[in-house]
Amino acid sequence: MMRHLPTATLVFALATSMATAFAAPADPSGPGQTADSDPERAAAKAARKAAREKLRKEIIDQMRAMRMWKLTEELKLDEAAAAKVFPLLAQYDERARALFKERGELARSVHQEMRSPGGPNNARLDALIDKLLANQRKRHELDEERFKALRQALSPLQQAQLLLLLPRLEDDFRHRIREAIRAQREAEKAAAKPR
Repeated sequence: MMRHLPTATLVFALATSMATAFAAPADPSGPGQTADSDPERAAAKAARKAAREKLRKEIIDQMRAMRMWKLTEELKLDEAAAAKVFPLLAQYDERARALFKERGELARSVHQEMRSPGGPNNARLDALIDKLLANQRKRHELDEERFKALRQALSPLQQAQLLLLLPRLEDDFRHRIREAIRAQREAEKAAAKPR
């Protein structure tokens, strides 16, 4: 029973967070108005963006707590090891988040360039591809740096377990964030539809 308690708590917390975030005001303006011409629409858009960011932060905090529980259980971390491992992970999380945010912005720019009227500009695409590749290198370097730092706090067995477990946890992390944001956007669209 205790084994399922953190998961149940996480699911409840996610549902609560999503319900709070969905309460963001719907877009009050009609078609044809732009955010620049309608202060209410601009305010509603800013509120939705703030609600999404709040939801993202809440989910990240919950996922970190779940990761701590899972790593403690799987790696059988004692207090001394946990006191070293979790602050290191948090430190690297912030740096990784900045790189993933940069990657997302670059990917959006690539998609926009590919869909631009008259066709994409090859020089701009080449520059964006170079930036994406540089971002990918930085992410790989950060992963290696993080693992080297974590190795000092773990036994070889724990290192092997971490190397196999952490990518799965992080993939789950990203998937849950994307799903929560997607669900929020769908709720916003449904709320904005005239009744």
